[in-house]
Amino acid sequence: MGIDILPVLAEALDDTTPTQTPNYVFDTEETGPTHKVRMWQANEIVAMLICDVAHREFGDRRRHGDNISIKLIGSRPDLVPKFKKDVLSWYAENKGKTMSERMIKQLSDRQHINRYNAIIWLSAKKDKAGREALLKRFQRIPDAQPAGNRHGELESELAMCALALGQIGDSRDLDIVRKICKYFSEKVEMSTPQEYSFSAGMVFEAYRGLALLGKKEEAMKELHRLYDDYSTSMGTVAADNFRDKLEQAKNWGKEGTAEETQFPPNSDGSGDERRKFPHRRVEPQ
Repeated sequence: MGIDILPVLAEALDDTTPTQTPNYVFDTEETGPTHKVRMWQANEIVAMLICDVAHREFGDRRRHGDNISIKLIGSRPDLVPKFKKDVLSWYAENKGKTMSERMIKQLSDRQHINRYNAIIWLSAKKDKAGREALLKRFQRIPDAQPAGNRHGELESELAMCALALGQIGDSRDLDIVRKICKYFSEKVEMSTPQEYSFSAGMVFEAYRGLALLGKKEEAMKELHRLYDDYSTSMGTVAADNFRDKLEQAKNWGKEGTAEETQFPPNSDGSGDERRKFPHRRVEPQ
């Protein structure tokens, strides 16, 4: 199902007909937290289909950076006209583009989840244009943003870029991947105890990219140095987490090893999101 189905799906965004598919909802009442069962509405399923087909999120960005996803359309019927307009506008802009062209453009999307998805897709595609787009977007960031100037979404993208370039596997990218890894080493060196758990996933993600470019020994040596020098500053939980990741890193490159990565907390503060990298099966078009 290609993106030409989007105009048809957009027209169904105001269909609130209940389906026979149950949705288990966590709710908090005076008596305590409970799980409720409600039936998905047709437009809620349509919204998820739209995001899957377009390989992107659609949302209404409010002040203070909050983002109301189209997937929450069941609770925000007032936003149906805007969501419909957004989907149709995006389709009109992109209907003549290839998937690769859309993902390259999506690298500079305003929503971080769309940028993440673009990096993941391009790393799986492994074509010249995708690699060059990743380099163009990220190669200057470590110099322009010292590790002390922390920006969660940007740093997560940097780590994902290093891993993506490692998966693409072009040895010419060693310098930029090393630069990103150095950035995250400096981040560990400058972190407060509260920040170590947040940053560990990104640190290992970046160094995994270095290992994939044939420099596993170099990556492991630096990760061990960071643990040896800073584990006492991390606190028990963060130090244990770092040590566990070090143990998992020993299996990098072994056949059948799952490459699991940890995304940072969502921008709305809703918590820690753990996914596979790539987080879904993608078929380059």
